[in-house]
Amino acid sequence: AANLRKLLKKRWPGVKFSVRMDRGGCPSLRVTWTDGPTQAEVEVLADSFQRGSFDSRTDGYDDPRSPFVELFGGADYVFCDREMSAELITQAIEAVWQKYPGNVCDVEKPTPEGIASGRFSLVEVPGLWEPVSRLVRQEAASIAA
Repeated sequence: AANLRKLLKKRWPGVKFSVRMDRGGCPSLRVTWTDGPTQAEVEVLADSFQRGSFDSRTDGYDDPRSPFVELFGGADYVFCDREMSAELITQAIEAVWQKYPGNVCDVEKPTPEGIASGRFSLVEVPGLWEPVSRLVRQEAASIAA
């Protein structure tokens, strides 16, 4: 956890990451942060600390132990969870409204609170057949803040 925390801080110095190690049945690392880099960007770095992977064919865990994990440590599982602030959701709402102006022209424009409450999870965007909340969350996930 300490080594991953150092690498994250070096790569994204202005972002506050929480890196926790759970030493239960299967040791795991959990990384959380708000805004900042995308989840995919952090996963590229964090996944290098994963020892192996679950094999559904054998119902077992394959643990080949890479030289990186032997040197810097690792865990059976690594989880990354990016939280999104109201500011990031607002930015994503604006991006969706700019990207699909013809589709959203008759749709009520949501607020971050409306997205968080689930109010827009059943409101579909005409022609795209996706809920407003899904489009906004997908857009927010792609924004590196």
